[in-house]
Amino acid sequence: QLEMIARFAEKSQKFGIQSNLHPHRNTWVQYEPEIDYMLQNLDAKLLAFVPDTAHLVCGKCDPVEVVRRYADRVRFTHFKDIMDPSTKVESSLGMASAGMEVFGDFCELGTGIVDFRSIFDILKGQLIDVIEWTDSSNDTMVYKYDMNGKEIMMGAQLTVRESQVAVFVNEGQIADVFQPGRYELQTSNMPVMTALKAWKFGFNSPFKADVYFVNTRQFLDRKWGTTNPVMMRDTEFGMIRLRAFGIYAFRVSDAAVFLKEVFGTSSMYTADEVEGQLKRTLVSGLSDAIAESKIPALDLAANYDELANYALQANAPKLAALGLQLTSFVIENISLPEEVEKSMDKRTSMGVLGDLNRYTQYQAAEAMREAANNPNGGGMANAGIGMGAGMAMGQMFAGAMNFGQQPQQAPAQPVQKSGGFCSECGNPLAAGAKFCSNCGAKQSAGNVCPGCGNAVQPGAKFCANCGQKL
Repeated sequence: QLEMIARFAEKSQKFGIQSNLHPHRNTWVQYEPEIDYMLQNLDAKLLAFVPDTAHLVCGKCDPVEVVRRYADRVRFTHFKDIMDPSTKVESSLGMASAGMEVFGDFCELGTGIVDFRSIFDILKGQLIDVIEWTDSSNDTMVYKYDMNGKEIMMGAQLTVRESQVAVFVNEGQIADVFQPGRYELQTSNMPVMTALKAWKFGFNSPFKADVYFVNTRQFLDRKWGTTNPVMMRDTEFGMIRLRAFGIYAFRVSDAAVFLKEVFGTSSMYTADEVEGQLKRTLVSGLSDAIAESKIPALDLAANYDELANYALQANAPKLAALGLQLTSFVIENISLPEEVEKSMDKRTSMGVLGDLNRYTQYQAAEAMREAANNPNGGGMANAGIGMGAGMAMGQMFAGAMNFGQQPQQAPAQPVQKSGGFCSECGNPLAAGAKFCSNCGAKQSAGNVCPGCGNAVQPGAKFCANCGQKL
């Protein structure tokens, strides 16, 4: 019989019909052991419970205890009251109802022996009429509302606060999504849930569903950093390894996608659980940004904002596929290899010194300082280094002192062209002179070169010494 009932219930559900157990007197399910057998051996999803308070009394059951035991399966309740046996009277039909000779007859609600107040309290405790969530943490991303086996009352009040989204899930399927606001749950504002459960218009019974609150505020000041060095090809230094760190912020942009792709079925999800995935994605995006930007290693520090914006845009599609949005990405530092940093320090020093001569002076001064700080280390070798550095330093200082005090050279005098030398006294002659200014001797124009004064042969057209045309 159980298998037959189970098959019937399964087929009924395909048509949107819920099967229920309704114990009744004068049937094969009347007494408490029979009720327990049915409800404990059939799935609660297949068979719900619709008690009849008076007939439970007729079956020698305590209605309060039976309802309490199976309250989570009660879909409807047939409220009837029954008279105390000591006040048994004739029924309205003029005779005692079958089975009433022991327990009395039906009567107006509240005038018999059924404890309706206790039953109401139990059933009311099984229904949820207010659904809301206040977040007291700083990193909760998703919170599953604790139903505690209860059903949601049709007409219940749902409160979704700012920076929250409420998602209803029916048997693993994402149904309706509620944005911030206050809602009275009805079939009209739950179209997806209504379709999944095949509710008819005006359906007004309690229902079961999972409710998830998704936190949509920004999660700020999250740390990121490179676990391993990032390789970069630099035009000046070749292949170098970089390390970087900074902060970022993110938020849930699509609650349904996040629940489907990331959250799963747990009861709570925090930002720490997704942080590892985000960090690796961000570092990968930054590596691509550095490679594609082709910014020299020495200029990276001046382009942090540009690299950060590029990485933020590059990572946006990757995070959107998870229902997340990267709202901020900040590079605090990019560390260069030690060798590159030393090279940068030397270049900075050279830039401050101005030229190679001053850099050489700086190097010599550094050598003297190191030798002075370690007078006993190295013995005579250090002494020799110190003496050599001192001599070089002295020469450089002297050169530096004289550098700005070079003697001024006299203005260059115009070179006067020579006319040769006197053939009598040898005194230099002016160019073209026909007589010696010293002895007055007449000069022969053909025996002396007017350019260099060298003796020339008579009749020569050019000087054999300087090539002067005669």
